[in-house]
Amino acid sequence: MEAAYGATVLLHPFKPQNPVFLTKAKLPVKAKYPSLKKFNCSISSISTSKELVLAEDWPHLLKLSIGSGNFLLGQAIHAFLIKSNSSNDVFQGNNLINFYTKFNELDDARKVFDEIPVRNTITWTTLIKGHLNNGDSESVFSIAHDMCFSGEKFNEHTCSVILQACSEEEDLIRGEQIHGFVIKSGIEGNAFVGTSLISLYSTTGFLNEAENVFNNISVKDVQCLNYMILEYGKAGFMEKAFQAFVDVLSSDLEPTDYTFTNIISTFSENVGIEEGRQLHGLAVKYGVINVTSLGNALITMYGKLGMVEDSERMFHSLSERNLISWTALISGYVRNGCSEKAADIFLELLYHGIYCDPSCLVTVLDGCSECRNLDLGVQLHGFVIKSGYLCDANIVTALVDMYSKSDNLKSAKIVFDGFSSKSIALFNAILVGFIKTNRDDDDEDAMVLFRQLRFAGIKPDLVTFSRLLSLSANQACLVKGETLHAYTIKTGFESSLMVSNALITMYAKCGSIKGACQTFDGMHCRDSVSWNAMVSAYSIHGQGKTALRLFKEIKGEGFAVDEFTVLAILQACCYTGLWHDGIRIFNEMESSYKINPLIEHYA
Repeated sequence: MEAAYGATVLLHPFKPQNPVFLTKAKLPVKAKYPSLKKFNCSISSISTSKELVLAEDWPHLLKLSIGSGNFLLGQAIHAFLIKSNSSNDVFQGNNLINFYTKFNELDDARKVFDEIPVRNTITWTTLIKGHLNNGDSESVFSIAHDMCFSGEKFNEHTCSVILQACSEEEDLIRGEQIHGFVIKSGIEGNAFVGTSLISLYSTTGFLNEAENVFNNISVKDVQCLNYMILEYGKAGFMEKAFQAFVDVLSSDLEPTDYTFTNIISTFSENVGIEEGRQLHGLAVKYGVINVTSLGNALITMYGKLGMVEDSERMFHSLSERNLISWTALISGYVRNGCSEKAADIFLELLYHGIYCDPSCLVTVLDGCSECRNLDLGVQLHGFVIKSGYLCDANIVTALVDMYSKSDNLKSAKIVFDGFSSKSIALFNAILVGFIKTNRDDDDEDAMVLFRQLRFAGIKPDLVTFSRLLSLSANQACLVKGETLHAYTIKTGFESSLMVSNALITMYAKCGSIKGACQTFDGMHCRDSVSWNAMVSAYSIHGQGKTALRLFKEIKGEGFAVDEFTVLAILQACCYTGLWHDGIRIFNEMESSYKINPLIEHYA
């Protein structure tokens, strides 16, 4: 037995090939592994210990090597297991596979896997998960295929990992196949599997399917609810996101920092000051306020609410700040017109030696775009040139977007023309400038650029068609609008909600109420924007009674009436002399629809 734990050990021949003196390798002991204190703080104590190292201690030691980032320790343990003829044991082998995958040593993990004579489901699942965590989704599917033909059964963890790979690859076909197996196996109600299915369907744009899966989970855990809060928020379903948040608070589940980060991020655009403070208070109550990511979300929220001082207090209260913390504070300053403070904090960031990466600059430039702060945007443009970032596609796109939204199409064109690697995102950014200037020659320039991009093999996306259709609508050019419509049919984008809504508006503004109606009637699913666009279309064409009938349908279909819906119906009543109906709806705004009238409604 003493020989098995000698001071000098030849490591496993995978790597390295030379002998290693274990006494020279230091082992940082983590507080969360107190049972390992008997080994002191070095590998040498393992080799010289008079106590028997029990089989159940090896997994803990491997966890320690992972937690401390000590790859040498894990290799030494592997060597000990080989010498004691334990490396081929399925239990020890599973832990070794996990160890090697954690250090991105997938070849070594595979060699351990191949040497295990009798494997179990955990063996296969550990190897599959290791490849997923290292970004090798194709191997996930390949190994899962081999596992299936080996006769080993998938369990809920196996299915969850494979579904995560499908989600990352946006592979709906494989995902649906696994979903079928999940239903057949009776594990659809499992929270692990359910969360992975929710991720798959929401990532691939099928939120209704994700919601069905969510409703079928028998016992929901906090991770599952956190994910639904996030996905509802992304899709704009604020009430459902809030209900999922309430479900967490009203259950026996303990909300995590992710719970609050997701709900605050979801409501940061729409939350009121009082609600924002309540969310902050709840985060304090549940003891998660010191988490940096949550603090960053609160800084962003207060910035969007115009509460600059609260945003500053939150920033300075963070025990640990990262680049996102600084970026969130800068964006808050920019949004609220505090350009000097934004510039000062940006300089302070640089003074502290914090690396300002392109994503930080993009965020700050986006802030300049949102509040039309051209002065700070120009200064940042100079910093970008000085830092050599003008070759970064995301930064160039952000610059073009900033100039376009600030009504400086000339500068936007200069930046656009000076960048050789054109992308669809860059083209979409300059389209904003064309739309805002609303000149006939700009409309023609946009179509010329569109043809050039197509010739270069760059494929348009939903945003491209939506903005080009808006441009045609502004110019009331039905011919160009119909040409674009034909192209959306050819490329399969006509069924997109965003494109369909833009088509309704385009046909209405170009004088074709028939085209608007046909587009609206042909939509498989509609949102509030679709209904508002159609009400506006009837309003433009003087069909007030039809607009009123559609207004009733909106309420009957369960869609929320917003300020844009009311404005459109008031305009319809105004244009067609339906004064009594208009006054009635105006008087019902606060009592029935909880909408505070704006100056446009009074007008």
